[in-house]
Amino acid sequence: MSSNADFTCSFILRQHTPLLHFQHDQVGATIRPTELKAKLDKFIIAKLTECRGLEGDRFEAMVSAGKLGLLKTRPSKDSKTRKPALDYRVRVEVVQYFNPEFIEETRKAEDPNDSRKGFPCFFGNLGDEKPGATPKDIQLAFHQFVQVDFETTNRDVAAMIRKNFTEFLLRTNFGLRKSKGFGSYFLHKSQLPQPFNFTLEFGFDVDVSRKANEFDKQFEVFRVIDIFYKSLRSGLNYSYFNPENRQLYFKSMLWNYLKDQNRQWDKRTIKQFFFPANQARHEKKFEDEEDSPVNWGDGKKVKRMLNEEEKATHLLWRDLLGFATDSAWKKEYEDTLRKEFVERLPGDPKKPVFSRIPSPIFFKPIRVSTNRFRVFFEVPEALKKSYLNHVESPLPDTEFIEKWVKLTFDNQSGNQIDLPFPKGFNFDSFFKTSFDANISKYVSKGKNHEDYATLTGIYSQLKSQLPTTPNA
Repeated sequence: MSSNADFTCSFILRQHTPLLHFQHDQVGATIRPTELKAKLDKFIIAKLTECRGLEGDRFEAMVSAGKLGLLKTRPSKDSKTRKPALDYRVRVEVVQYFNPEFIEETRKAEDPNDSRKGFPCFFGNLGDEKPGATPKDIQLAFHQFVQVDFETTNRDVAAMIRKNFTEFLLRTNFGLRKSKGFGSYFLHKSQLPQPFNFTLEFGFDVDVSRKANEFDKQFEVFRVIDIFYKSLRSGLNYSYFNPENRQLYFKSMLWNYLKDQNRQWDKRTIKQFFFPANQARHEKKFEDEEDSPVNWGDGKKVKRMLNEEEKATHLLWRDLLGFATDSAWKKEYEDTLRKEFVERLPGDPKKPVFSRIPSPIFFKPIRVSTNRFRVFFEVPEALKKSYLNHVESPLPDTEFIEKWVKLTFDNQSGNQIDLPFPKGFNFDSFFKTSFDANISKYVSKGKNHEDYATLTGIYSQLKSQLPTTPNA
């Protein structure tokens, strides 16, 4: 790289969590420079223009803002195909610590007899990001430090990189499963700007002092992220196939939020349509409980053909926090639910317009000491606005809102129902309701379970972080 200090920037990054990488067993397996540049370009352009749209839109926004001089322009008759790439080069190089322990331990965790049952937030959920890939194709790569070097002939671009790189790293992870916290890198403490005043909206601590090795410490961080995320989206149910002292039944905070909004939980809608006899028995079993999952609001029975009023009642809610194309239903169901968008890609009637929707909740684990991590998280502000009103604040990541999804089960050939996503969702309201709640109210089994103790500690931390309401 050039030695001209005006046009080069170098940073040492610490890797805080493993990176999911195809070349995991190679010493140089780290952040791909092409991924880093594409994300940093998008971040800086959004800072300069407030545009977070597609490439052509970002290019036009830079032109309108008079910032064309920062870009590497590419001639094209159609400006929508121009790449809004900032004028610099980047190199990423590992400088310290390759941990082969991760190779060996991930292999052990693949064994069905291993108590860890694979790495949390990763194994068993790979195909939607890399079709055809398996856990053997992508493994955990971990290096303690990497160096990132930028080179440019444009002084203004160098200044923008220096100004924005710290915040960019705080709001960005790399590789696969990045929203769940994989691929978390941050500046070495010696390079942190002073004063340092960047943070995400919420955060909770994870103690890993009881774990003997680095793999198990990282495992614990993602195990806690996993149970917290499930507590928000789908709930936790360890009731089946577990002895009584290992059972836990925790209704999700999204279910609780919808209950307060007098909205019907989509899982209930699905059961009413596909398994009416099972659902009727379930409702009869709990009908006398004051606050049972079925004894609230005026939930309406779902029919094959929904009228306009019912279309506003029977909606897909859980998939707002991440779209799952298929899910196994066990116990008395023993079937697999399949979901597919009704709308097709233009010119290709076989492909749905969307195949996956990443979770809007972004997790950023930062190691603050040998035995403690701080897991920051938020829904980015622009994304929150778009979820709330995607018409006024459109983003590519919220184009799925109000679209319809076809639901089928493998063992019910010819039986299907189409349900729409809601018109919008208020994350600020959802987080306030969830983090201010008494979570013990939503646990019917397992208050002695260690995962319930973990969640109690997390929600206690989050409650103290809610914004205070000024006195009237």
